[in-house]
Formats: sequence, structure tokens, C-alpha cells
Amino acid sequence: MTDKSNMVVTSYISGNVSDLTFDDTTAFGTAGRPTINGDYKAFLLDKSNITVDVDSDLNTTSTGSAAAYRKIALSNSTITNNKKISGTQSGLVAMAQQDETTDGWVTLTNSSGASIELAGDKSVAIYGSNGKIVNAGDIKVGDRGVAIFGDNAGYGDSDISNTGTITIGSEATGIYAKNYTTKDVKKIMEL
Repeated sequence: MTDKSNMVVTSYISGNVSDLTFDDTTAFGTAGRPTINGDYKAFLLDKSNITVDVDSDLNTTSTGSAAAYRKIALSNSTITNNKKISGTQSGLVAMAQQDETTDGWVTLTNSSGASIELAGDKSVAIYGSNGKIVNAGDIKVGDRGVAIFGDNAGYGDSDISNTGTITIGSEATGIYAKNYTTKDVKKIMEL
């Protein structure tokens, strides 16, 4: 396996991050452990619903249960954070999804009592296109980061709701809505 590969690819999974652990030393039984070069994803899940139920460290050096969320790639999916997602490296993204369907798969939620803390430069807490972004918890991003980024990448505007707390670093942005077709800010987000 090479860097940025996926071990298991599947769809329509609903579960907790703690249930999606993958031990690459035993998972393949008598076939043995594959040769792994670089960082890989244990799962690529499409049209799934995942709940972050363990504190998660996005840094590439994280291991064990703290690395479980970092080892999951998602597409057209819903993510609910009920714990703490953190990282100190530059350019990290805590939650990002783009719904390329009209089925309404994407909802990204940072729940009340949950937090996203990204101290690294140019990090993004939540990115969504053609979905729903809900922050009821706490978000902290470092310098030149973005807490909530709603984008219309050709599939539709994202509904943005913030009832939580956003703390940003120098030259950072709290809520950014890009390429929206909706012009009335009241329809884009609830303040």
C-alpha cells in the first residue's frame, strides 16, 4: 500500500468512530500484513453516518484510539462530533464533506459540549458544500484558519447554523460562505 491508500472501501455504514478501529497486523489473517508505505486510511466510507465518540488527534503522529477518526476517509457522508477533535499541525481539516447528490447526505455537526481545536496555521474546522453545517459546541482555529467554511462547489449552498462559540487566531475567519447563490445572509446562517 502506498501513501494515502484506503484499506477498506464500503458504503452505507452507520456507527461510532470507536467501532471503526482497524488492526492492520491481524486483519488479513494468514495472508499476513500488507506492506504499508506512508500514511493510509483504514476505511473509505461513502454515504455513511459517523459519530466521533472518542477524543481524536488529527496529527500524523497520533496512534491508538486517538488516531481512529484520522484513519477514516468519508465521501457524501454525515459526521457528528460529540467529543474533542484536535491538532497542532498546519493545514488540518477536522470535518469536510461535499454532497454530489440531491439526496441530502451531508450534515456536519459539532454538538453542544463538543469541541474542535486546531492550533496549526491555515487549518479548517468544518467545510461543507451542498449540505448542512451546525456548530453548537466550541471551535478554535489558529492563525489564518477558518472555523466554518460553506462552499457552493457547483452542487448547492450549505445551510450554516452557529449557536456555539468560535475563537479565531490572527488573520483567521469565523464563518466564510463562498460562491453562494443565496444572497440574503439570514437565509445562509442563523446568528
